[in-house]
Amino acid sequence: SDHAVVDEGLPSDRAQFLDSVAYAQGNDPADAAVYQWLEERVDLDNLAAYYAAQIYFQNTDWPQNNMRFWRYRKGVYSPDAALGHDGRWRWMLYDTDHGMSIWWPNQAENGLRRVMEEAGDPISNLFKRLLRNTEFKHKFVNVVADMLNSSFIPAYVGQKVDEYNARLSSSRSEHYNRWRSGTDTGASMKNFANERPA
Repeated sequence: SDHAVVDEGLPSDRAQFLDSVAYAQGNDPADAAVYQWLEERVDLDNLAAYYAAQIYFQNTDWPQNNMRFWRYRKGVYSPDAALGHDGRWRWMLYDTDHGMSIWWPNQAENGLRRVMEEAGDPISNLFKRLLRNTEFKHKFVNVVADMLNSSFIPAYVGQKVDEYNARLSSSRSEHYNRWRSGTDTGASMKNFANERPA
């Protein structure tokens, strides 16, 4: 439970989140009523996309670390609320610098296996329990397929790396002189994208 630390908010926020995890652990999300209860408290589309991206990145400093999640505190699920204002838990990408082979080649490693067999944090336990539900499993598989066929196409990744390099080029030498790092122009990320198995 040490992965559910409240940086901003109330102790009751943490308790509400851990209650959702405990509910998923104590009940079978394959049951439609259990799944609906969880769906009213957790943005399952967001959770599926978050895990798909982190697993693709092969971020080895996650999920045991660097996980941020939030909710707009309304207390009661409201399906008609504006996006992000329905009181459900959501995740944001944060600190992914141990992914995409930036420190060592890891593009051939199986990130899903690592989550399924090694991760024991509350959120990964929630994710694994949700995979018992056919609807969520299909949602996750479809999100992975969509990302592999759009955001993670090697040419698209290369284009984005080049765009960010162009934006950073004017400050790269200043950064290097100050920190003695920052000369990588993204070759390892491009190589990762080119060699990452689908």
